[in-house]
Amino acid sequence: MAVKPQVNIIALVDVIGALSDRSLLNGNLVMIDDGSFASRAQGTPDLCTVVQPGQVVQWTALAVDLQTPVEIKNIEFLRLQPPPGQPAYPARSRAGRGRPARPREA
Repeated sequence: MAVKPQVNIIALVDVIGALSDRSLLNGNLVMIDDGSFASRAQGTPDLCTVVQPGQVVQWTALAVDLQTPVEIKNIEFLRLQPPPGQPAYPARSRAGRGRPARPREA
């Protein structure tokens, strides 16, 4: 399978649920990607996306509630031991541990 030059990762946040729960867990965050390799935990806060050196990773954060802004505060890349046949430099997104942005008052 050919490696795509770019991997897109989408973080979909239920902002109202996250603010109510004070957590991005409990279904308040889902992340998906369109990577060339077998990503693990698609649709969960624990998405594990495999990328190769030189691939561009495009992050997009979308809010379910269109009136409340959401942003990515921190992205952490970890080196993991790849499964057999996978690239040697996987990266794991850990965006699910923060809080959504609070609405700004005008």
